[in-house]
Amino acid sequence: MRKADSGRVVLIEDDAELVSYLKVKLSLMGFQVNHSDNVMGGLVLVRESSPAVVIANADLPHSQDVVTRLRGTGVPLLLLIGAASKCASWPAGVEVIVKPFVFHTLLGHLGSLGKFKGNLRVGEVYLDVSTRVVTVSDVRVPVTPTEFELLRLLMRHPNRAFSSKELQGALWPHKEVTSNALTVLAGSVRRKLTCAGQEQFIRTVRGYGYGLDTHAGPP
Repeated sequence: MRKADSGRVVLIEDDAELVSYLKVKLSLMGFQVNHSDNVMGGLVLVRESSPAVVIANADLPHSQDVVTRLRGTGVPLLLLIGAASKCASWPAGVEVIVKPFVFHTLLGHLGSLGKFKGNLRVGEVYLDVSTRVVTVSDVRVPVTPTEFELLRLLMRHPNRAFSSKELQGALWPHKEVTSNALTVLAGSVRRKLTCAGQEQFIRTVRGYGYGLDTHAGPP
């Protein structure tokens, strides 16, 4: 197997809705997701793409083959555990997460595997993925989970403007929300950052969406 690509994920999952959700969320964070809905196809992807991590549905037929094949390769494995496999015994070193789960929980597990630290800094704003803490010049900024995800998405792509539709789909993938919900969210984050000494960090692209003002600094 070639040297692992730190930005590549192999996803072995047959739940189309979950696959769509994870592809959107991981891709927006800059990761390339290769997907198979069965174990045999997934193992082919592992061999061909040399991923940094494999995420697999433990309820799929032959899921134990994933554990066996990856043993000794150094490729970390995160198993998505459903009702059929909740009581199963898995080898030490295999990370497991019980369905249903929220995305930041998945990222926490990936972080514990030591592959995706994902910490970000833009100017004086620092975002720690493992602890989900946001600071401005070492001053902690209290944020909600959705506010954290908005900051992470914008900070991962500091030179890009996102449309309101893109942001709504990434932040609320299974929920219909109005554009006002995004406006309120962005406004809340702006106020919190301003209180910590960082003004004009999130810029509004009129008629389109939001991005970062990478030239903004503390007053």
